[in-house]
Amino acid sequence: MSEIFAPRPVGNCPHIPRHPHPSSKELTTMERYLTRREAGDHLRLNERTIDRMVVVGKLPALKIGRSVRFKLSDLEALASASQPRVGGFR
Repeated sequence: MSEIFAPRPVGNCPHIPRHPHPSSKELTTMERYLTRREAGDHLRLNERTIDRMVVVGKLPALKIGRSVRFKLSDLEALASASQPRVGGFR
């Protein structure tokens, strides 16, 4: 029975899962989703670099209809994890 609700590959993009229907909890939090161009601008990366990061699994993406979207929280987590650390504690 769990196979029915598992994300399925869509079309020729097997690495991007189909977006499941939102639960009532998700509707109340209303996370912002960005397009590929907006994600690139947010991370200061080229759109093709964003595509490569999705393919290698470094950046999660959602297929909504015929478009690909990125959660703003995922982008911010990636940006904070990839920032170089300056200084430090001794």
